[in-house]
Amino acid sequence: MNTAAATRAAVDRLPWLRRGLRAGLLNAAAVAEWLEMPADTEAVAAALRRYGADLDPLTAETPAVTVRMRAGLTHGDGADERLLEVLGTPIGGSGGGLTALVCTGEVDPQMLAVCIDRLTAGSVVVDAAGVVDETAVIAVPTRDGPAALRMIEATLATVWR
Repeated sequence: MNTAAATRAAVDRLPWLRRGLRAGLLNAAAVAEWLEMPADTEAVAAALRRYGADLDPLTAETPAVTVRMRAGLTHGDGADERLLEVLGTPIGGSGGGLTALVCTGEVDPQMLAVCIDRLTAGSVVVDAAGVVDETAVIAVPTRDGPAALRMIEATLATVWR
């Protein structure tokens, strides 16, 4: 495999690095050193610059999404109304310690991933999450529900894709 192909493969294994290249935010020489590839650092940096130029740039959009908060949820057999189910274990309403943030509208798995990344950066534990059709559900501890709602709404104000 040549240096360019090896560099592209290394970048593609790290989605955050690929996203940084698409955004034009990375110093190619610094990334080339950080990757520690068995090739000349200058050749790797040049391959990074070419790959970044070939990628579609990130664009900002504001999806039409409504976010609602549902508190008092639990997971397991005690969940009566199911909002989300993972391998037969439901999450739903029955007075538990979880809050679900239900996003409806222009949602997709990529948007869900961006929201989870934002919550993680804000030290909010995501108990479970899923998306189907035009609905995403993110379950967090009840104490973090209001903060999670604000974070998700702020994240959805501008989504970079």
